[in-house]
Amino acid sequence: MTAQGGSFSIRLLQPQDLDDVKRLHKYATQAGRPVFAQYGEDAAAVLEAAAAGVAGTFGLALLASDPEEPGEEPELVAALTAQAEQQQQQQQQQQQQQGGGDLVLLTLVVRADVRQQGVGRSLVQALLAHARHALAAGQPCSRLVTDIALSNKPAWQFFTALGFRRGAAHGTTAEAWLALEAAGEGCAAEAPQAGAAPPAAAAALPSRCSSSMHGACYSTGF
Repeated sequence: MTAQGGSFSIRLLQPQDLDDVKRLHKYATQAGRPVFAQYGEDAAAVLEAAAAGVAGTFGLALLASDPEEPGEEPELVAALTAQAEQQQQQQQQQQQQQGGGDLVLLTLVVRADVRQQGVGRSLVQALLAHARHALAAGQPCSRLVTDIALSNKPAWQFFTALGFRRGAAHGTTAEAWLALEAAGEGCAAEAPQAGAAPPAAAAALPSRCSSSMHGACYSTGF
């Protein structure tokens, strides 16, 4: 089934989505090469944590329905994951005085047959709406950030169109960031209330997964 001409809905990532969202990431490609193969356990840990509702993590799933097959269950065709950046206590205190830390967009994957339909934009806008009006894990944030490969022109065009600014480069990637202008409100990621996190997933989740993962996942148009 393809979702061209179908309808879309967005909801929190849930434990029952785990197999589908892992498959979606497994087959994500950039320039014809698998994106997440090199990240192995880190990628799996991020997805497991987001689906299970580990505190400080957040995941969204976009489902597509085919109007020509009304009896079929909607398919998961796109997803994103994000994490409130964990800081040392001193850094936390300093950032709170300055307005908060970062909400890190870790992965954003859109299946090939639903690209160029506003799917990626809808997911990021849903994340922004959440970030501007929600608190999770008691950690306020002032920015939504992600790292993007310098060579990934479609991703830069996509995020620039959403208002992101380009920050400092780190090797082959640079930070893209967007200020979360919601005075007096927290904006850290809210974990889905979907049950307890698997201990292995929580233990494996890096303190800032972005250092190894995000920036790799934006393959083509969204």
